[in-house]
Amino acid sequence: MKQKKVIYHSIIIFCAYCSYKLTGVYGTYAKDVWNYSLEEATYFAVLIQYIRPITAISIGWIADKFVPSKIIIPSFSLLILTSIILGFGLFNRLPIALSFSTFMFMALGTYSLRGLYFAVIEETKTPIQFTGTLVGIISIVGFTPDIFMSLFNGYMLGENPTVIEYQNLFSAFTIIPIIGLLATIGFRKVIKNTIN
Repeated sequence: MKQKKVIYHSIIIFCAYCSYKLTGVYGTYAKDVWNYSLEEATYFAVLIQYIRPITAISIGWIADKFVPSKIIIPSFSLLILTSIILGFGLFNRLPIALSFSTFMFMALGTYSLRGLYFAVIEETKTPIQFTGTLVGIISIVGFTPDIFMSLFNGYMLGENPTVIEYQNLFSAFTIIPIIGLLATIGFRKVIKNTIN
């Protein structure tokens, strides 16, 4: 049972971290798709970054009141929904404000996960003397997106990306939060079985 918990937890962090690495394209999307100037695109990217501490602290406070793994489920669900919206270009012909808000919600889901993914260690009931080892093992898998996500983003976008390349990127990315959601559900199931 403990191995399953570690595997699911590693997958949750892996998917959450892939989502975080995707935030690097938000500013370039504003420049390439919305035709923002470099300065405007930078302001947009910075605005998104301001969501991070507010979301992480807020979601951490909420997690203290509830079960962290239950809160991860809506976070991944939000990422799935926003990825589908951007991937299928559902707002392309509508005012930029709708796409803008989609990115804000995507950032909210991403930064919620960042504030939660190590909080679920408490649910595993791992003895304190093994917590460091557990975090190390989980981190090996969980942080591998550092190796490939930037390359993946660059490969999908190419040299002069248009809205089509961004749609392809977000469509392909949709699989990541789906896997994260399934891993979270699996994690919850293993935790419930351990308690019973």
